[in-house]
Amino acid sequence: MRFLRGLGLFIAITCLVWVGVLWHWQATRRDMSVEDIVVYLGALPLVLFVLVLAARWAWRGAAAKASAAAAAVAAPAAPAAQPAAGADEAARHATMQLLAAHVCCAAAASVDELLGAAEAGQPRPALQAGLLDAGGLPVLAAAVAEPPLEAATQALEEAAAELARLHPADTPAAPSETLVRALVLLAAPLADAVAVLAAWPGRLLPPERLPGQPAQPASHRVRVLPAWPAGLPEAELALARAWLRQQLLVLGEGLVHPDAWVVQPGGSASGPELWLEADRLHASLQREGLDDPLLLLACHSDVTEAAVRQLGDAGQLFGSACPKGVIPGEAAAALLLAGPDWPPAAPDAPPYPHLHRAAVARRDKSVDAAGRTSADLAAELLRQALAAARLAPDAVAGLADDADQHSARAPELYGAMVAQLPHLDAAEDHRMAGHLLGRAGAAGTLAAVAMAARCAAAGGKPWLALAVGDAHWRLALVARPEAPPPADDGASTRPGAAGEPPNKNTT
Repeated sequence: MRFLRGLGLFIAITCLVWVGVLWHWQATRRDMSVEDIVVYLGALPLVLFVLVLAARWAWRGAAAKASAAAAAVAAPAAPAAQPAAGADEAARHATMQLLAAHVCCAAAASVDELLGAAEAGQPRPALQAGLLDAGGLPVLAAAVAEPPLEAATQALEEAAAELARLHPADTPAAPSETLVRALVLLAAPLADAVAVLAAWPGRLLPPERLPGQPAQPASHRVRVLPAWPAGLPEAELALARAWLRQQLLVLGEGLVHPDAWVVQPGGSASGPELWLEADRLHASLQREGLDDPLLLLACHSDVTEAAVRQLGDAGQLFGSACPKGVIPGEAAAALLLAGPDWPPAAPDAPPYPHLHRAAVARRDKSVDAAGRTSADLAAELLRQALAAARLAPDAVAGLADDADQHSARAPELYGAMVAQLPHLDAAEDHRMAGHLLGRAGAAGTLAAVAMAARCAAAGGKPWLALAVGDAHWRLALVARPEAPPPADDGASTRPGAAGEPPNKNTT
């Protein structure tokens, strides 16, 4: 069959070349020589045929590399000993419980409010009279109205004083407005998430010490993974970390032992990168037999004069000259996660949503780059996420995401939905938050996951979360209303069972 296809291609090329050459000779009244006939009617079709085969081979090689890059998701570090096949399969389909999710942005102060705003499509970003572009016109942005900047500045001054005492060289002269606004938004979700930990005092507070006995550590620790606003200098990152440590000690007083906080340094990571780090940490803890909860934090703010000026200078600010540019926004989110065996807050409490392992990958080209936007990677990650959950596409009730409506993220999102979730109604079964948040950084990813989990818990059916807000990084995962049922041995129920390996690589 392959030979016949090749032969047909050669005949088609030969006929086209002959028709073109003979027409040209007739039109120019060329006196053909034997050499012309051999070169143009014999060698030329053969050379073109070889070039077409070479181009076809190169295209297939590039496509194979692209597919491999889409599936080459960074996996958790493997233990020294090779795990058994059953253990590896169980790890691939493991879940985490979402104990709490809190968000703060211009559109909402809770996950439920954000879902309502996403369903209604309001409130949209508005023109900000205090922010002007290079032409002196107000900038369209999603800004939180009247945040308590003075309180945040005071807390930062206290953190800066402590940082100056411990590390004088790392203290910035004055915190930027970007950092102040981002931490203002993070304060409320952080406080709400820490308050949830009060339900497990026996795990996060050591037992009372008897007179004459040494102090005992808490049986569990809280692993904190923050993602800070992009572009902060190292001195401001150090200040943000000092502020976070101070806030955890204050908010967790009487709830969490001071030594039970384990704060990762964190940086200006995207949401998928933050989730990837959390997955690696959780997998490492599970291998060590530890069941410590994870607290994921993210905050971002572009609603400052400096950020708007930077976007304008880079030609990325949304406006008439750049209709697909960045709409400045600000948001913060806090997600509290734990392993599948973490006990409920009360015996009669409803089950927590379970999150399957996410499929994470990086686009080889920025979504904002010129040219056609491919949805192949997003579609592949949706397929991998379904495979990690052992679900057929039609078992998913909806999709939540951080896409917007004006940039190339919208066609990428809808292309992935059509490819993997054709049964979903783009209006009824879809919650889009990016057009409400503006650019929200890693907080947009956490908000998308929180929305999917809340919808799954409310509707009793799985939902998918898809993160496309970053220029390169993508994430997809399945949220269930409760723990997944025991694995079905029938391979036919799993996506990819008909000839292709299910879930080639998920993290």
